[in-house]
Amino acid sequence: MALTKFQLCSRALVALDREAVSSFSDSSKEAELAAVMYEGVYKSELSNYTWNFNTTQVELSREVSTPGDVNWSYQYTMPSDWLRTLNVTAPVDGADIDYVERAGKVYSNETRALMLYQAEIVEANLPPYFQDSFIARLKGEFAEALVGEGAVIERAWAEYDRKLKIAKRIDAQSNPPVQFITAANSTWVRARQGW
Repeated sequence: MALTKFQLCSRALVALDREAVSSFSDSSKEAELAAVMYEGVYKSELSNYTWNFNTTQVELSREVSTPGDVNWSYQYTMPSDWLRTLNVTAPVDGADIDYVERAGKVYSNETRALMLYQAEIVEANLPPYFQDSFIARLKGEFAEALVGEGAVIERAWAEYDRKLKIAKRIDAQSNPPVQFITAANSTWVRARQGW
């Protein structure tokens, strides 16, 4: 079920016996806190682990202006939904290339660059396993700010740890390992199978 940012926050708040929010501009302490914390916590949770659901690849757009740094020949614009770079490669052969990131730009000596990265996605596209762990993270963050009781905070963070492990396990299963040795590409396997 697709949830909005307000529903995600509300589920965490209600689990702490606090008031739900329908907007970050509500006139409640919960809404004010959610407004301040939500965006940072959301981006942090999306980029703290290499999730399969928000990993994407795109050829970077090369800028016409030359970089001010003499060590690099080309500069590229970062994708607008970029959170964290995983790799930058050459588009033709997939070989790793030398690059550096500075001030929202990627600098390289390659004429083309392909970036694998963590993207910020809208809440409606979050898989249920991530929603559960993210709600638990929000609950932990809100517990520290709103409740202040050590036992409640400890239980909230312990719940987050459990749900995060489950989410990571489910996410890892959605991207099976690449099979390197197959009958099609191995003479040894073909010989053993009588091909």
